[in-house]
Amino acid sequence: MKTKLLKHLTLNPIHKPMAHMRESPEGLPTLDKAPLLSACGSRGSGKSMTMTNLLRLYQDFPQKDGKKTWDRVFVISPTYEENQHYWKFLNINDEDAYLTPSISSVNEVVAKIDEDIEEYKDYLVKKEECIKVLKKLMDYGLERLTDREILLLYEINFDMKNLTWKYDREVPPCFCLIIDDCSHSKIFSNSGTNKFSNLALRNRHKNTTIAMMVQSYKTGVPKFLRQGNLSCLMLWRIYDTKLIDDIYQEVSNDLTRDEWEKLFKYATDGDSGHNHLTIFFDLPKNEGKYRKNLNEIISIDGIKSIQDN
Repeated sequence: MKTKLLKHLTLNPIHKPMAHMRESPEGLPTLDKAPLLSACGSRGSGKSMTMTNLLRLYQDFPQKDGKKTWDRVFVISPTYEENQHYWKFLNINDEDAYLTPSISSVNEVVAKIDEDIEEYKDYLVKKEECIKVLKKLMDYGLERLTDREILLLYEINFDMKNLTWKYDREVPPCFCLIIDDCSHSKIFSNSGTNKFSNLALRNRHKNTTIAMMVQSYKTGVPKFLRQGNLSCLMLWRIYDTKLIDDIYQEVSNDLTRDEWEKLFKYATDGDSGHNHLTIFFDLPKNEGKYRKNLNEIISIDGIKSIQDN
């Protein structure tokens, strides 16, 4: 078959500038995609400690402005008070910790996120206005300024360095929402008043990383998130072979069933019960997609070698 390539019709990707982008540790989903993270394991498996370590890698990673990665962290968990030692490093404000996993808790979080985003937009508008007024002052002098413009300059003491907003950084705010021990709660309901599904599906637009810790994959992780929206899934040992196969049908379209079963057994095996399979969906299968725990990358060749044992 002969073909002819029309080079002038080649489509080039158009990348939207990501002014809000935070630096991320190598080998983890980048924060410009506002990852959805889920850890599924029985009580005592170590899922909370593992998620803590993963979030710590993000939060403590050096940012260009010297600040922490997330400007504000929310948590919804009935066990938050007894598990505070896990989350101390995130500096969660008391008013941003919700002990009741309810629709009203989710909606309050969404309202606070939206309020901060609007405040940042107002800051940008005022910043642009101040720049124009300062230029007008330099070009024409004080007598050409209106009373409002003069008042605006007095507010910043005639110096742009004095114009700040609550997070004191030049990029849009970045958030993290932690949901722990909330399986079977109304948080994941399909109620028309529940804003969680909208937040989860639009979390990238709101710069919000969502981290969920549940005891069961199918009953704990909402179906609309399981269907291609998760960035990271961590699974601990499962004895129900049908459930293992059901998970395979949903999450692993690049492995054979036999490869999946061998991979799952290898990653979750161990006397401690704390080993787990980590899947980073945004990474290629030979470049860190499948891992034992967070740090042991398993390649396709590695999976095949497991089959031979």
